[in-house]
Amino acid sequence: MNIDRKLAKLMRWHLETFPEEHWADNTGVPFYLVYDTTKESSLSVWHPSTDIGQAFEVVEKMDEDGFEFTLMKSKTNYRAMFVNQGARKSGVGIDKNPATAICLASLAAKKDVEINNGNLHT
Repeated sequence: MNIDRKLAKLMRWHLETFPEEHWADNTGVPFYLVYDTTKESSLSVWHPSTDIGQAFEVVEKMDEDGFEFTLMKSKTNYRAMFVNQGARKSGVGIDKNPATAICLASLAAKKDVEINNGNLHT
């Protein structure tokens, strides 16, 4: 499963196949196409790992789930971090692309990662 598919699950969407493959919420409202198609569509393709606008949709979902977000830039990379103190979960993602860093951090944070005395334990 690729990173964008995993993030669709994080968004709590499911896959529907008619009239074309798309991600939808529990009411069936379509949000994004799964693949680029030659058909005309009002939907764009879901690829938050490379689209910064879509990556910030992931940030908003993580915020709804109680996570604080930080994005930093070094000379060569972006470092994204999500922390939920109450749930004792966090995740960090580092990449040259800020969208990818955000997506990696969100997936890491949704796994069972525990914070003990400032150290992360999986």
